[in-house]
Amino acid sequence: MYKNYYIPSSPLDSFLKFIITLAIILFIIWAIAFWIKMIVHLMNSKSEDKVAWVLILLSTNIIGALIYYGVVINKPQEKPKIQNNKKSS
Repeated sequence: MYKNYYIPSSPLDSFLKFIITLAIILFIIWAIAFWIKMIVHLMNSKSEDKVAWVLILLSTNIIGALIYYGVVINKPQEKPKIQNNKKSS
């Protein structure tokens, strides 16, 4: 017959489980806060694509928020073009 054996865990195992659980909980809290921040930013912006971005943010959650951050908020700055006023002779 099957016997149920108890394998004691060490204090290090319990500590690692606690740290991993805490890291996961903190990541989830950060992800929800970031997602909400991107939605608030979108609602306060004067974007023409507001409806499309709302659908993307609501349907894809954190992935959509990261895409919105990368495309809209953190868009690359265009370098000003330097005009050369030298006349060729």
